[in-house]
Amino acid sequence: AGIALAQRSLLHDLTGDSQVIAAAKQAASSPGAYIGDFLVDGFSVAQVVLTEDGHGFVVPTGDLDPLTRERTYQLWVITTDEQVISGGVLGNEPRASTFTWTGEVSGFALTREVAGGVVVSDGDVVAVATQA
Repeated sequence: AGIALAQRSLLHDLTGDSQVIAAAKQAASSPGAYIGDFLVDGFSVAQVVLTEDGHGFVVPTGDLDPLTRERTYQLWVITTDEQVISGGVLGNEPRASTFTWTGEVSGFALTREVAGGVVVSDGDVVAVATQA
């Protein structure tokens, strides 16, 4: 019941390419999909979906603040053995985007980094998403 509730509330107030958003919604309804919200002060600033076959989506909401040109948002995958690996650079005004990840995850992190992204985060953690 908890997963169904999470899927119903997922992917609202989203920004970005409508085809990517539609694909993310479809992925969220696939069996075994990982679904998580990046929450800041109780508001979802972005949502992440990862299907069992490794298709991932990050979809910012209207509550994710734009950054200056010198900064970027970066997605991090947190593995089940607690490694933190970059899942991609999202830009200073992120839009719905895709990524690929094969392997188990325990969560995701969203950080603010220098433009172009980094190999190891030294930026601010915006939020961490764990499966609903």
